[in-house]
This record gives sequence, C-alpha cells and structure tokens, in this order.
Amino acid sequence: SKIKNANPDDFATYLAKRQAAESGVAYQPPAAAAPAAPQYAAPPPQYAPPAAAAPAAGPPSKIKNANPDDFATYLAKRQAAESGVAYQPPAAAAPAAPQYAAPPPQYAPPAAAAPAAGPPSKIKNAN
Repeated sequence: SKIKNANPDDFATYLAKRQAAESGVAYQPPAAAAPAAPQYAAPPPQYAPPAAAAPAAGPPSKIKNANPDDFATYLAKRQAAESGVAYQPPAAAAPAAPQYAAPPPQYAPPAAAAPAAGPPSKIKNAN
C-alpha cells in the first residue's frame, strides 16, 4: 500500500488512545517504568573478592628503612655483630664462562640418486 500512516504510535498506544476517546476520557500515557536492574548469577567462590584485611593497629609507619641490603646481607651483618666479628662480604665469585649453544650439525650434501636397476618398465600406471 502506498498510503502512509500518519500515526507514529505503536499499536498498544493507538489502542489505549482509541479506548480512552470512546469512553470520553482524556488519554494519560503510563508513567515510564524504571528499567529493571540486570540479574546476574553470583560468581563462583574462586572468583569472589578476597576478604578485607584486618585494619592495622594504628596509622602506617612513616619511618623509612635506610638499609639498602637485601635480607641475606642484613642477616649476615647482624649475626657478625652479635658474635663480635667484623662483617666480611663474601668474595665475588669469578664470572662463569659463557655457555654457548652446541654448534649446528654439519649437513652433508645429498647423496647422488641411485642408477636404475635395468631398463625402464613398460607397465603404465592407469591411475
């Protein structure tokens, strides 16, 4: 049909307006309902967020550690001080010789093709 409908309403709105007009009442559009919140399944326990850590007993410490040593060095210095001996850092080990990969295999040239063992075959392959 080439007749264009000038009514932009969907059928439900058209019907509601028509029924309101037939009953002599002014059409009142329904209040817009709030969109429903999406319902998601609860995540499996292994994906649940970790439990909150217990709050600290007080404000965080503002004392910065000026000791640049790692724990092993710190412990060695502390044990040396407790025993009354001056700390001696371990002698630096000689650098290890570099480990190179094994040399690539030497490839031999391809072997020459073997000569035919007789006259060529006269049987034709039908494939």
